[in-house]
Amino acid sequence: MLDRIDQQLTQWQQHLDLVSQNLLDLYDLSTYQRLVGNAGFPKTPLNGTTQQQVLPALAALTDVFRDFDLLRQTIEQALDLRQQLPRWLGNDDRLQEIDRLLNTSSILLPSVNVPLAQRNLLSAAQTCDRRTPSQLLAAMVQAFDRARDVVLAVDAAWCQWEPNLLQWGAQLRSIQQQAIAMEISVPELPRLEAELQQMQQQIESDPLGVSAIGEKWLQAIANVKTRLEQAVAAQKQLRDRLQRAIELLADLKQLQTQATETVAEFHAKILEPTAVLPALSEETIAVLAQWLERLQTKAADSRSNASTLNAVATGLGNWEKQAESAIATVERAIDTSQYHLQLRQELRGRLDALTAKALAKGKAEDRELSELAIRAKQLLYSRPTPMDRSIDLVTAYERRLNDFRF
Repeated sequence: MLDRIDQQLTQWQQHLDLVSQNLLDLYDLSTYQRLVGNAGFPKTPLNGTTQQQVLPALAALTDVFRDFDLLRQTIEQALDLRQQLPRWLGNDDRLQEIDRLLNTSSILLPSVNVPLAQRNLLSAAQTCDRRTPSQLLAAMVQAFDRARDVVLAVDAAWCQWEPNLLQWGAQLRSIQQQAIAMEISVPELPRLEAELQQMQQQIESDPLGVSAIGEKWLQAIANVKTRLEQAVAAQKQLRDRLQRAIELLADLKQLQTQATETVAEFHAKILEPTAVLPALSEETIAVLAQWLERLQTKAADSRSNASTLNAVATGLGNWEKQAESAIATVERAIDTSQYHLQLRQELRGRLDALTAKALAKGKAEDRELSELAIRAKQLLYSRPTPMDRSIDLVTAYERRLNDFRF
């Protein structure tokens, strides 16, 4: 029995040392001192979520300090009795007393008032509870863990949110300035500013409540920032598209001038105008220019919101289709006109080559070849030139020339 008691006493001394150290470490936390008003800190007035969680935990921790004294006194009493025992021979009465102190409900807790709602007619107004040292230590561990978790949660909230709130204020102002500069409406900003002010006022007295609001605030401001970045990107994209549209309109006007000249030359030199698509009318280009100007004006309007800019983007897409179609029409007119004009030149060169070949072969004076050459040359150098007839004559000349055998 003596060995068992010695082992228990050694273990209890270790427990007391650990409890003392951990209670001291918690006591030395500046957050704990701010909450209870120790070490020169004024007691922090709490409310909201923090008040609901911290006050019961701190009250339980006060009981831990009280119970620690009761537990320490009991263990010291047992140690004193153990020191009074002879070294080799035991004293049964003292051993039994030590065993009672360590292993029975030897610790009397302070009396507790019993609420009337919990009494019957024969109940006492106060009750006293007894605990074994192990039971009391288990209750102390549970109360300490709860208090530690709450105090550390407050500590983390103060450490995290106090500096964050300053940064968030700067971040919110930056977003507000950017929205103003980009003339973008962000309806959530007034609400987010009000919530930030609320958190700044609340951080001292309800840091745990700020944590709950802060997480939602962070997500909301991140969404606003993302939407603002998207709006800025959309505005830039729209500006770039409008600039490309201006350049596209300038290209169209330049092509229209070229098409007008080329088609006019075609009509003057070629007898088959039905083969060429007419160039665009000036009215068509004027309509495109006015349409683009209206889109630019609407996009530049300071009152433009996201829906208006989306409408401008849609309208610009339709404008681009019409402009590209107009450019395709003009380019087809230019290409077709140039094709026939180049064909006229090619027929002239082909006829010159064939007549030179006939001369080299001594067939230039052949009556049929001579007549074909004269008629083809008259048509190819006349205005306008009948292309189908000219092609037939040059082809006939070449066929006649090839019929000769040498």
